[in-house]
Amino acid sequence: MRDDFLWRLGPLLTDMRTKQSDVDTYCTVGKDGKPWNGGDAVGEANKAACKLVAAGLQHISSIKRDYRPQGHDSDNNPFDHQELRQFLSCLWLKAVVQKMKEQSPICDITEGINKALSSASEIKGKYCKKEPCIVCNWTDSDYNQLDNCKIDSKDKISVKPKLEEILDVKDKKDKLTATLKELNAIESPFCNRLQCIQARVEAQKQEGKFWEKNGEVEELWNQLAQAMRTNTKSENKCNQMDNENREATNPEKKACNYLHAGLTELYKKTTPSSTTLPSGNDEKILDKNPLLKQTVGCLLLHAYAKKMKSGAKCLVESGIKKAFDTAGKGPNGKCTNDSSCIECKWDENYDNCTITLNGSTNETPDKKLEKVKSQIEDTFTTTTKNINLTPSLCDQLKCAAPQWFHNQNQNKLAGNSGSGTPTPTKSWCDFWGKDGVKSILQKMFNDIEKNGKDPPGTGIIAATCQGFGDGNPQSVERKACNHIAEGLKYIKNIKPNGTGVEDKQLLERAVACIALNMYADKIITESKDKCPIDNERIKKMFDNWNLFNNNNKSCPTSGGNDCFVCDRVDNKDFKDCELSVSNTLVDTTTQPKGDCNTKATEVKTKMDGLLNDSNIKMKTTLNEINKMNHVCTKMQCAVKQYHKSNNKSGTPLSWDEISGVVNDELRDLLEKITNKEKWEEVAQHCNGVGSTGDNDGEKTAKQKACKLFASGLKHISDIKDKSQNNNQDHEIPLKQTMMCAALNLYADQLISKSEKQCPLDGNKLADAIKYAFSKSKDIMGKGTPSCSTVNGVSSCFECKRYDQNDFANCQIGNNSTDKVGEKMTELLLKEDKTNANTTTPTMDKTLDKINSKDIFCTELQCAIKQHYAKKIKNGQAGGTTTPYWDALEKDINKELAHLLKNMTEGQTESDVVDLCKDNDKWDKLGHKERKTNKAACLLFASGLKHIYNQHKGSVKGPVKGPSFEQTMGCLFLKEYAKQLKEMANEKKRGHSWVHPLCDIDKGIKHAFSESEKIMKSVLDECSSGPNGISCFVCTQNNDYNNCKIGDDNIGNKAKDLFKGESEQNQMQQTLENTVCPILLTDLLTPFLPLAPVSIGLSAMAYYLWKYFGPLGKGGPRFRRSPTEIPGPSVQEQVLDQVEEAGPHEYRLVKERKPRSAPTRTKRSGPVNRRTIIEIHFEVLDECQKGDTQLNQKDFLELLVQEFMGSEFMEEEQVLKEEVLMEGVPMESVPMELVPTEEVPSLGSVFMV
Repeated sequence: MRDDFLWRLGPLLTDMRTKQSDVDTYCTVGKDGKPWNGGDAVGEANKAACKLVAAGLQHISSIKRDYRPQGHDSDNNPFDHQELRQFLSCLWLKAVVQKMKEQSPICDITEGINKALSSASEIKGKYCKKEPCIVCNWTDSDYNQLDNCKIDSKDKISVKPKLEEILDVKDKKDKLTATLKELNAIESPFCNRLQCIQARVEAQKQEGKFWEKNGEVEELWNQLAQAMRTNTKSENKCNQMDNENREATNPEKKACNYLHAGLTELYKKTTPSSTTLPSGNDEKILDKNPLLKQTVGCLLLHAYAKKMKSGAKCLVESGIKKAFDTAGKGPNGKCTNDSSCIECKWDENYDNCTITLNGSTNETPDKKLEKVKSQIEDTFTTTTKNINLTPSLCDQLKCAAPQWFHNQNQNKLAGNSGSGTPTPTKSWCDFWGKDGVKSILQKMFNDIEKNGKDPPGTGIIAATCQGFGDGNPQSVERKACNHIAEGLKYIKNIKPNGTGVEDKQLLERAVACIALNMYADKIITESKDKCPIDNERIKKMFDNWNLFNNNNKSCPTSGGNDCFVCDRVDNKDFKDCELSVSNTLVDTTTQPKGDCNTKATEVKTKMDGLLNDSNIKMKTTLNEINKMNHVCTKMQCAVKQYHKSNNKSGTPLSWDEISGVVNDELRDLLEKITNKEKWEEVAQHCNGVGSTGDNDGEKTAKQKACKLFASGLKHISDIKDKSQNNNQDHEIPLKQTMMCAALNLYADQLISKSEKQCPLDGNKLADAIKYAFSKSKDIMGKGTPSCSTVNGVSSCFECKRYDQNDFANCQIGNNSTDKVGEKMTELLLKEDKTNANTTTPTMDKTLDKINSKDIFCTELQCAIKQHYAKKIKNGQAGGTTTPYWDALEKDINKELAHLLKNMTEGQTESDVVDLCKDNDKWDKLGHKERKTNKAACLLFASGLKHIYNQHKGSVKGPVKGPSFEQTMGCLFLKEYAKQLKEMANEKKRGHSWVHPLCDIDKGIKHAFSESEKIMKSVLDECSSGPNGISCFVCTQNNDYNNCKIGDDNIGNKAKDLFKGESEQNQMQQTLENTVCPILLTDLLTPFLPLAPVSIGLSAMAYYLWKYFGPLGKGGPRFRRSPTEIPGPSVQEQVLDQVEEAGPHEYRLVKERKPRSAPTRTKRSGPVNRRTIIEIHFEVLDECQKGDTQLNQKDFLELLVQEFMGSEFMEEEQVLKEEVLMEGVPMESVPMELVPTEEVPSLGSVFMV
C-alpha cells in the first residue's frame, strides 16, 4: 500500500498543472457572482486556486480500474483498487490545498478553493464513468482531524504529518512548487500584494486599526526602527557592492547596515497561530500572518530608503540595494531557515500602483503611509547624520568621487534638457586627469617648487620651520618643513567657486590635503634610509602651521570656508584607501589613452602616479629635500635614525649613546679585514690594481692592500645582511657610515706608518687603497637587483674614499666636542693597543702583512732599495736616487767573498755536520755518490748558516725585512749552486781532477731543504717560521732570473759574477779538492785484483813476525797508534769524520771460539773450490767490462772475508762506528747462534 500511496501524488500534481483548461468553466465567477477578471489581484488569485483544485478533482474522478487476469498490470479486484486509489488521491489533494493556502498568505484564496470543492459532485458525475466513485470534498476541520488518524497501530503513524513530511522531500517539493507556480506568480508583484492586503483589511473591517496612527502599521515601523538603531552590524553583508565587485563606501555601508537591520528584523521567522482568517475582529492581522507582515514592512522600509537616498550627501543607492538583496535571504536569494518569505526588492516600482478602497476609491501606497510619516522622519534624521559623517580624508574623497561622476552626468542631462537615467559621460581618466585631480595637484606643487626653495627668513613659514634641522638651513628636515608649510598655505588659499564652498571643501581641498599627506609619506619613505624624519616630526610641522594659521576656536562649528583644517593623518589611511564608484556612473565605453583606467580606484596608486608625473613636479621638490651629497650629513642622519629607534628614555643625542655599538662594530671590522682568509672573497675586485711601472712585488703588495680594504668595504656592505648578523634596521645606517669613517681613518693611519716601507711606501699604499675604494660600487652591491636605484640614488650604502677633513669636524648631537674625526681616532688607537694582546693584528702587523716579501725577487728589490737609500743618506751613493747594480758593485763583491769564505770554514761546525748526516734518500746511492753529495751538503749548509747570521744587519725602524747581506747572500748561493752543478756535470767527464762519479745535486737539494731549520736554529725570533718580513727562507728556486733593479736584470748580473776566469777556477778547485776529489785509492782501482796477493804476503810476514819475532809468543801485543797509520788526504778525513753508522748499516761478524777450544786450520774441500787468484781475475774481468762499482764492492767484501778467516783481528776491540759497512749484505754472514764482535773499519785504507 505504501508504494501505491506514494505513486498517487505524481499523477495528481501533473494533472493539476496540465488539465486546468478542462475545468475552466467551474472557476469563472466568485460567490457574489462577480467575474474573476484581470487587474484584480484578489480575483486572479482565487481563479487560479479554483482551477488547481478543480483539475485535481477531475483527476480523482478519472481514476478507473478494469479486470485484468494477466500481464504486468493484472488486476483481479479492480473494484477495490479503483476506490482505494481515488481515496488516496483525495488525501493528497487535501494536503496540496493546505500548501496552497500556506504559500498564498497575502491574497485570500479560500473563496477559489471552496468554489472548486462545491463543484466536486458535478465533476464526479462527469468524469467517473464506472463505479465505485467517491466525492472528494472536505472542510478545514476535516483535514485537521487527520492528525489523529493512525495508519499503523504498531508504528502509530498519523496521516496528516506523514503527508506533509512527504511533500517536504526535495523531489516532491519541487513538483509541488512547479504546480503552484502560476498561483505564486500572481502574488509576486508588490502592487498585487498591497491590493490583497487591503482586501484582507476590509474583509476584517480593520481599516482604522491597521493604517491609522497607533495602528498595526505604525507599530510595525517602530519595531523596525528600533532594530535599525540598535543592530547596525550586518555581519559583513554590506562590505561589498555591485554583485560583490567593489568595496562599499562608508556612507553606502552605513545605509546598507541600517536597512539590513530593519529587513532582518522583518524576516525573523514567526509561527502564525492560524492560516485561516482571524475569527474575531480584535485580532491583529499582521501577527497572524508573517508574510503579510513582511509585505507591509517592505512598504515601510522602501519608503524610508527613498528618503535616505535623497537626504544623503554621498551616493548611497548601492548600499540600499545591497540591503534589500541580501537581508533575510541565503546565498541563493531564498529565505533563510527554509521558511517562506516575501521577497522585498529595492527596484520594485509602485509609483503607479493604486489600492482600491471599499471597491471604489483608489489611493497610492505613499498615501496609505501618511499617518506614520513623522515616525519615519525622526528615524531618518538620526541615521542620515551618521551616514553623512566622513571623518577621514579618505572617506571624504570616497564620498566626493561618486558625487563628482554623478554631478557630471546630471550636468550633461540638464544640458540636453532630458530626464530619466543619464548615460555616463566621464571616465576614470577624466576624474584623475586634467578635469579633476591632476589640475589640483599641478597648482599646489607649482607653488611648493616656486616658494619652497628659498623661503624668506621671516614670516609664517620661517616661524613654522625654524625649530627643525638642528639649526642647519640645508638639512633634510628643514627643507621638508618648508615644503609642507607651503602646501598647507596653498590649501588654505583655495577659493570657493562652481557649486559652492561645500563642493570645494569636499573635493579640491580633500584632494590637496590627501596629496600633501602622501607627499609627507614620500618624504618619510625616501628619507628613511638616508636621513630619517619620523611621523612625529612631520606631524609637528602640520601642527605648527595650523597653530599659526587655523587657530579660530569657532572653526569646528562655524561651517564656514575657513574651517577646513588639513591635519597630518597616518599613512595607513591611504595605504588601503580605495574609491568605490558604481559602474552605472562611469563611462566605460570610451577607449582610454594610456593606463589611466588601470587600478583606477586605488587612491595611493593613482596619486603616486600623479605625484611622479613630471608635469606635477613632485619628484623635483622631493629630490631637493633628499639631497645628501656630504658624508657628514649621512653620518648625522644615520645617528638620528639610531637615536630615534634606540633611545627609550628621551635623553638628548650624543656620542656616548653610540660609542658602544660603534666600538663593537669597529672591533669586528678590524678582525675581518685583517683575516687573510677573508681576502679571497674580494680578490676578484683587486686583479687590476697597480700601474705599468710596478714590479711583481709591488703588485703583490698592492693586491694585499686592496684586498684588505675591499674586505672592509664588503664588511660594511654585509652589515645590512641580516642573515649574517643580528643587526637591527636602525643600527645598519649608523654602523655603515661610522665604519666607513673608521676605514678611511684606518687607511690614513696605515699610509702614515708606511712612509719608508717596502715594497709599498706611503704613496704606493695610498694608490692601492684608492683603487679598492674605486671598486666600492661593485663590492657593496650597488646597481645589483638587491640595491635598486631611485632617482639615480642607490638604496645600498656606498663607502667612498674621503679626505679626513670631510668628516673630522662632523658633530654628533648638541655637544660641540663630539666630533666624528676625533672620537673615531680615539677608538681606533685604543683598539689597536688592545689588539696587541689578541689575535687581531695591530696596524703595524697589518702593514707587515701587506709588505711581506712573498717572492724572493721582492726581498731582493726591497733590500737593495733600502741599502741604497742608506747609502744616499750617508752620501755614499751615486748621483741617482734609483739603485742600480753597478752602484752596489763593491758591496756585492764584499758579500760574495764573505759567503765563499764561510762556506769553506763552516763545514766542520757540529750543527752543520748534523744536518748532512747520511740521509735515507742517499742509502740507495753508491759509495762515491754518497760521499760527494754529503760534501756538497756541508758546503751549502755552511753557506745558509752564514746567510742567516747576517740578520743582525737588518734595517731597523719602520722598514722591516731581510738585510742586504742576507738577500744578496741567498742570491749568490742560489746562483753558485746552479753553476756548480753545471760545472760538475761538465768536469766529471774528464780533463780534470773531478771524480767521474761526482754527484752533488742531492746534497745541495738536501741542504736547501734544511734551510728553514737552519734559520730557526740561528735566529730565535724566527722560531715560528718564515713571516715574509724579517724571517725568510732561502730556497733553491730559480725565482730571480727576470727580477730587475732599475734597468738591470738581477738574474743575469748574478750569473756574470761566476763567469770570470778566477771564479770558474775557484769553483773547479772546490769540486776537485773539496767536493768530488780523485783520491789515491781511486787511482789504484784498476789494480785491485792483485791486492789479495799483496795482502796475503803481508799476512804471511805478520805470522812469521808474530811467531818468530823477538818478543815471541805470548809477548806483549803491538797495537799501532792511529796517528802512525798512513791515511788519506785532509778532505778524506773530513768526509770520514762525518760518516757514521746509520740505522740501515750492515755488520760483519766472525765466529769466536772459547779460548779452551783447540785451534784448527780450516781446510778447503777437495772439489768445487777456486783459488783466490782465480777470483781476482774474475773481478778484473768484470771491472774491464764496466761494472766497476759493483766489482769493487764485491772485491772488498771478499777481502774482508779473507781477513776474518784468520786470527789477525782475533783480539781487536774496535768501535762500531769505525767499521766500514759498505756493500756487505747481512744475510751473507752466518750467525749460527755464536757470539759476535765488531770488525775494524777499513774505510781509511780502501775507500774507493
